[in-house]
Amino acid sequence: MISIVSLHELITDGLTKEEFNKSIVKDFRCPKNLDVESFLIEKSFDSCSRDFTRTYFIVDNDESKEFYESVIAYFTITNKKFDFAEEASGSLKNKLTGSRKAESLYTILIAQLGKNDNYSGVEISGKQILSEAETKCIEVYDIIGTKIIALEHHDDEKLHNFYEENNYALLDHASDKENNLQLRYKKIDKVLIEENLSYKTTY
Repeated sequence: MISIVSLHELITDGLTKEEFNKSIVKDFRCPKNLDVESFLIEKSFDSCSRDFTRTYFIVDNDESKEFYESVIAYFTITNKKFDFAEEASGSLKNKLTGSRKAESLYTILIAQLGKNDNYSGVEISGKQILSEAETKCIEVYDIIGTKIIALEHHDDEKLHNFYEENNYALLDHASDKENNLQLRYKKIDKVLIEENLSYKTTY
């Protein structure tokens, strides 16, 4: 069995940065994506403390383990605005925002998604990690109404295939060209919510 642990709640309960480094993330390793690893270790605590992002740990429920030994994966969400490029069509804008004249797209961004290579125990797939992140995005949608989940990734064939398999469409006309990342999106709709509920009842 797994649990989702909020870094924000840990900080609210008194977790210090020193304790975070020693007892939460000291063994987290993600060599396939060092940006994901370094964000968690070096930036996530301050980013969460300053209310820029929210980070969640996926942990197993083995009480014999220390917390850092139980961290299977993590994800970080935030909100982000993307400006449409000049060549973006009115139909695309209307599809995503409900207005053909929209200049920007407001999203719930899955900013980080990473699995701990040092963890051994419960098996969890990339799809399951993504589904947990989507669950939090749906909770945000229920509160504030933003219906577009977005994520950015490097131009890598495996990543393209993974996100396409999970129904994230490329959005070429709203990308931040300066960071050379690929922008993808998924709309929160009845189908996604039902899939999420089904996932929760079978996992």
